[in-house]
This record gives sequence, structure tokens and C-alpha cells, in this order.
Amino acid sequence: MRFRTKILLSTVLVLALSFGVGGTLLLSLSFSSLLGEEEDAAVQSYRMVQSTLSLVNAVSDQTGPEDVADILNQMDGQQTGGWLTLRVTDGAGETVYLGDSRFADLLLDLRVDTQEEQGVMQLFAAGDSRYYQITSQFRMGETICYLDGLYDMSSVYALRESQQQIYFRVFWVAVALGGALSWLIATLLTRPLTRLSRTAQSLAQGDLSRRSRIRGGDEVAALSREFDRMADSIQDYVNQLQETMHRQEEFMGSFAHELKTPMTSIIGYADLLRSQSLPPEDARQAANYIFLEGSRLEHLSLKLLDLLVLGKDDFALTRTDLPQLARQVKDTMEPVMQKNDICLRVYCQPGSALLEPELVKSLILNLLDNGRKALDGDGEKTLLLGIRPTGDDGCEIQVMDNGRGIPPEEIERLTEAFYRVDKSRSRAQGGAGLGLALCREIVRIHHGTMTFQSEPGKGTLVTVELRGGEKP
Repeated sequence: MRFRTKILLSTVLVLALSFGVGGTLLLSLSFSSLLGEEEDAAVQSYRMVQSTLSLVNAVSDQTGPEDVADILNQMDGQQTGGWLTLRVTDGAGETVYLGDSRFADLLLDLRVDTQEEQGVMQLFAAGDSRYYQITSQFRMGETICYLDGLYDMSSVYALRESQQQIYFRVFWVAVALGGALSWLIATLLTRPLTRLSRTAQSLAQGDLSRRSRIRGGDEVAALSREFDRMADSIQDYVNQLQETMHRQEEFMGSFAHELKTPMTSIIGYADLLRSQSLPPEDARQAANYIFLEGSRLEHLSLKLLDLLVLGKDDFALTRTDLPQLARQVKDTMEPVMQKNDICLRVYCQPGSALLEPELVKSLILNLLDNGRKALDGDGEKTLLLGIRPTGDDGCEIQVMDNGRGIPPEEIERLTEAFYRVDKSRSRAQGGAGLGLALCREIVRIHHGTMTFQSEPGKGTLVTVELRGGEKP
């Protein structure tokens, strides 16, 4: 059963009980009061007759039945009381006087003791009518007689029945109106709950931006605020999960991206060892390259895991010799550049910097690989790499190519994950659009900056400033 229906039924039940009990009590009190008034009036009328007969008997000890009949006939003719009929009987039960004989059969045979001066009063029903009879003793000369007075109380009961009929009509109208008003109030009271329920359904269906936003100072509004706060927490948690999944996707893409360069070197030198008979020195040098690139790949994969999946940014920076770093980069890229007829020129000033060497090497290799992809067509294809120390702990890295360049409107989006300037060309060359996004993260943990200068048709210059452990 819906809460709105429960409120309606509860309100109607309380209204019906309250109105029913209150109305019944009011009718009962009203009837009792009116019946008491009628009984008092009957008693007063009866006492008047009784007093008259007592007065006549006191005046003359010789009062007889004829005197009593004359007095009662006179009083009955004057309609001074509200009785239906009067009856006088002697001690033997013989009727001395009877007023209206039509009601003779209604009179009860009531007798009273001498001590009961107030007499006996009896309310009874006869058919659909209600009657009130009073009987008491009085003296007629030396004889004890009984005076019976009969009074009609049917009007009081008829009035009660009429009031009950009116009350029942009013009762049902009041219940109907109360039910309609209760339905309206229940609808207004439960509307916020309906809104809250629909919000919960929307959240369950995946619309995490939906909020109830119920205003007010009552308990439902407080529940709405707590519900919306819970929804905010759920949305934040889901966003964090999505961010974690995105990081994992980036890691897989970046890891696959970073595998290409060392794997190309490993495959190239392994093929050289497999397909040719090399002098011992050259064979040892080729095996050494394979070993070094395999080791670098192992260390790099762990660092990429920390960087892209775990979001780690507190890598230990070590004092790194820049010329040695430049030689390692050149040795790694040399076979790839020779295969693509690209002239790679490396310039490095003596000095050192605080770096994470494997990540910085990955940064430079990504920039060189992007420059290689930008060199196509005929003519001289040249890549320049320049490294110089700056300050005590930093260094500046520049990579320049004379390739096709980058349109100005594309430069701001270069470091977005999976973004590629020329999608068809990048796809053909195996690009995933993750190299520069990885470079951006590596620059960030070195508190550095990366800028691009490019002119379509003439080439691109990438400048990276790494500040080591010094924040800008």
C-alpha cells in the first residue's frame, strides 16, 4: 500500500471516529437534556393536580368521588397540564375517575406505599410511541386513592430520530470532504518523497548527475540533502573509478607505445646476430645493446606503472650525466634513423642534472620518434637533439626536425591522450597518440615545461625545460 493511501485512510479513520464519537455523545447529551426537561414538565403538571386534590381534601373531610371528578374535569377542560389522561382509583382498584378513555389501555397498574409521597414514575414504550406515567397516593376523605397521570414523550424521541438523520447526512458529507482534503494534503506531503524516489530510479539507471534538491526545513528536506550528498559521493567515487580505468588504458597504450623503440633495437640487433657472421667485438657490442635495451624496458615498464596507473609523482631523482644520457639515446635511435635515411645530430654540453634517467630517456625518445614520423617525402631529413644543463639541477632539451610541421590550431591539443594531428598518417605509422601525453607527465614530475614552435612545411622545434627537484 502506498504511503499516500496510508495517510488518506488514517486521516479518514481518525476523522470518522472523532466525528462519530463526538456527534453521538452530543446527540446523547442533547436527548438526555430534552427528555429531562419534558419529564420535569410532566412532574410539575402532575404536582399541580396532586396539590389541587390535596387542597380540596384538606378543606373538607367529606370529599367524595363526585367532587374529585368535577375538579379533574374542570382542569382537563382548561388544558392546564400536558397529560394525555388522568385516572383515579380507590384502594380496591375501582376506577373513580378516568379522563380520556382512549388511553385507558395504556395505563400501567402502578402502586405506591404510603411512605412514598413522591410517587412512582415509569417511562415505557407502546408501539412506536413513548409514554411517561406518574402514580402516587392521595386521600379522598378517609379513603386512600391513587392518581395516575399519563404523558406523551414521543415528540422527544421523534426529535432525536430527526437529529440522527441529519447527523448521519452531515457525517457522510464531512467524511467525504475530509477524505478529499486528506487526499490533497497527502499528495502535497508525499510529493517530495515521489521526487526523491524518481531521483533514486534515475541514479539506479546510471544518471549520476540527477539530484532531488528538495527545499525546506522539515525532515523530508533534510533527507533530500543527505540523499544528494550521498549521490555526490557516489558520483565522485564513480569518477575516480573511471579515472582509474582511464589511467589503466593510458598505461596499456603508453606501455605498448614505449615498447616499440627498444623492441625495434632488440629485433634489429638480434636479426644482425642471426643473419650475419660478425666479428667477436661487433657481436659482443650487439649483444650488449640487446641486454641494455631489455633492461631499460624492464625498468621503464615499472616506472610507467607507477606514473600512469598509480599516479605516483615522487620519483627519486638522481644526479645524471647529460653527455652519457645523450650517447645512450643516440645509440638507441641510430638503427631506426639509418633505416629511414634520417640524419640524427646530437649536441650536448658537459654537465649533470637531477633527473629520473629512464623516464627522461623515454621523454627524449618519444620526441625523436615524433620528429621521425614528421619527416617524409624526398630531400634531406634531419633531426637535431640538443641538451644543455641549466642552473644547478636542471637541463634544457631541444628536438628540432625539418618535417611537415604542425598547424597552429593543433598545437594546444598535442599533449592530449590519444590525440593525433594526422590520424590517417599516424595510424599507418603505428601511432597511438600517447607519446606526448606521457612526455607531459614526465615533464610534470620534473617541475618543468614543454613548448612547441612549428611552421607548416618547414618543421617543428620542441623545447623542454626540466628543473629537477626545484619547483617553479
